[in-house]
Amino acid sequence: MKLLDQITSYAQGLPLALKVLGCSLCDRNADYWTDMLNQLKKFPNEEIQEVLQISFRGLKDNEKDIFLDIACFFRGRGKTFVRKILESCGFTVVSGIENLIDKSLITLTRDNRLEMHDLLQEMGWQIVRKTSKEPGKRSRLWEQKDISHILKWETGAQEVEGIFFNLSGLEEMNFTTKAFSQMTNLRLLEIYRSNLRDTGGKMQCKLHISDDFKFHYDELRYLHWDEYPCESLPSDFESENLVHFCMPRSHLTQLWKGQKVFGHLEFVDVSYSQYLKKTPDFSRATNLEVLVLKGCTNLRKVHPSLGYLSKLILLNMENCINLEHLPSIRWLVSLRTFILSGCSKLEKLQEVPQHMPYLSKLCLDGTAITDFSGWSELGNFQENSGNLDCLSELNSDDSTIRQQHSSSVVLRNHNASPSSAPRRSRFISPHCTLTSLTYLNLSGTSIIHLPWNLERLSMLKRLELTNCRRLQALPVLPSSIECMNASNCTSLELISPQSVFKRFGGFLFGNCFKLRNCHSKMEHDVQSVASHAVPGTWRDTYAIWHPNVAIPFSTVFPGSEIPDWFRHHSQGHEINIEVPPDWYINSNFLGFALSAVMAPQHDSRAWCMYCDLDTHDLNSNSNSHRICSFFGSWTYQLQRTPIESDHVWLAYVPSFFSFSREKWSHIKFSFSSSGGCVVKSCGFCPVYIKGTSDEGDYSSGIAFDEPRRHAAKPSRISYQ
Repeated sequence: MKLLDQITSYAQGLPLALKVLGCSLCDRNADYWTDMLNQLKKFPNEEIQEVLQISFRGLKDNEKDIFLDIACFFRGRGKTFVRKILESCGFTVVSGIENLIDKSLITLTRDNRLEMHDLLQEMGWQIVRKTSKEPGKRSRLWEQKDISHILKWETGAQEVEGIFFNLSGLEEMNFTTKAFSQMTNLRLLEIYRSNLRDTGGKMQCKLHISDDFKFHYDELRYLHWDEYPCESLPSDFESENLVHFCMPRSHLTQLWKGQKVFGHLEFVDVSYSQYLKKTPDFSRATNLEVLVLKGCTNLRKVHPSLGYLSKLILLNMENCINLEHLPSIRWLVSLRTFILSGCSKLEKLQEVPQHMPYLSKLCLDGTAITDFSGWSELGNFQENSGNLDCLSELNSDDSTIRQQHSSSVVLRNHNASPSSAPRRSRFISPHCTLTSLTYLNLSGTSIIHLPWNLERLSMLKRLELTNCRRLQALPVLPSSIECMNASNCTSLELISPQSVFKRFGGFLFGNCFKLRNCHSKMEHDVQSVASHAVPGTWRDTYAIWHPNVAIPFSTVFPGSEIPDWFRHHSQGHEINIEVPPDWYINSNFLGFALSAVMAPQHDSRAWCMYCDLDTHDLNSNSNSHRICSFFGSWTYQLQRTPIESDHVWLAYVPSFFSFSREKWSHIKFSFSSSGGCVVKSCGFCPVYIKGTSDEGDYSSGIAFDEPRRHAAKPSRISYQ
């Protein structure tokens, strides 16, 4: 049976392969099967390959090249990435890929990656191998032994178009100019280590590169070299055709010297190149779209030409900790993502663009920026209405925001003395049209009041306010809010009762001990969420991450008592309820409200609440469900927010979320908390429609605990 599984696995469900192998193995003994399987692993079945090649032979030359590049180099890579590289090679890629998909030679995954059957990849490999017995005369090289051979014996010829060399497992390797001297048509070069993580980032293979090392760049489109060991590139390194340049963790101190022609260069990534001291002259790389300098900890000088890259879409300089100055960036009008997080010595941005219509992410956390007088768009939305409509993320973590004058915003380190802190932070004008902002991070600031018109940010989904220890009140928040973390806001006293939360989400008020109106506010929020909950916005959105876990609307705040509107409560971590036959009426039952009081222990680090729901129906059938308080990045937030005393967890789970519609006779809720917290008490409350309600005020039609025998029609609840 094991051999059969191995043969089936080799065929991967391909009908042709199963048919051919079945004919070969029929009436044979186990030893024959074992021998055949070993041969297949070394040498693919010729009959299968011959039939598969019928489809390949019917392709146009352009499509054959695309197929072979994918089989040898780009299987599993993103379609957009591959398209860009292969188009730069002169291939007609869009129609070519579509034809390959139509002929079932390649497939497209859900996340838009190019895949193919193992046997089809083997066919591609065999086609390349059969072009020559000598590896140095083949168009594509991907096997370690073949590449090692041609580098050792310097047999690479002009037929070589691509090399993808995995250094993992090699102890020593020589790179000489002579070994590459005949490869005049090289267009794809990647040198990497597949076991990078397993080796702790230490180079296992010792590379010997001659001082005069160079290779042919004229036809080069794609260059990726992990941990490039030299301090500089070859002196004549220049390529009009190069599109993609990637040398992460390199030993480079600079890229190229002087002006070099890189007319088609679109992507540069030298992240974590800790010896890099300055950027090159980009004045002849005017098509550059992506520049990644993340983790270049010794970078001190940025060439002024960077500020004139008008097509630049992404600029990532995260954790360039020695960078003190940026040149004028006034011409970076195409920027969508601008990351300066962790540039702790950077104090100023000067001459920024007056119009940045595409900016969607701006990260300035961890910088020393104190002056934004040149950036009027961040300081005065009234004068520049609409210029930042595409801004979807503003991160000013660990900074102090204050209004300096009508056209500037000042950011300072959050350790500023209380006397210098602002009385009010007003950075959104009454005419703000920041309609695309979805993420706002003000964590660690000395802000006292949020802007009164924060509710104008109609697309805002996530609000981070952690460690805003001077924040006293929350104004009316946008109804679009899904997640908010206000933990450790120790001065927070009030949450506007006019804020209406209609969406799935989580709201953290850990260690906010001055909150006064939390119990009544949260009761109102449960009513609001219950009346607006619909399957499409709750269950479907998160099922792909947690198909077996119900994730409710959930909130946490200081307290040691289950809210008084919970009629069913119990000491300890469990509550058992025997329900009457009519408790569940389809037309008016909405869901459950759950609550638990948790207490930290001496070794408490953080927490995450879980609830196991066990049910029995009238026929004694049982079922179980797990309800989790938060998920994904929120779990990480909780790990950073240990609670200091008793806290109340309150959640709402709609009836359509993972629960069957059988009539239950008995329900048991079991609560538990991770991270060293214990559950002291717990409660459960069914939520129903009650009577009729005015249109638009759905929460007035919500009742806790009592079912109605003559329920209102479902149409009285408006799902929005």
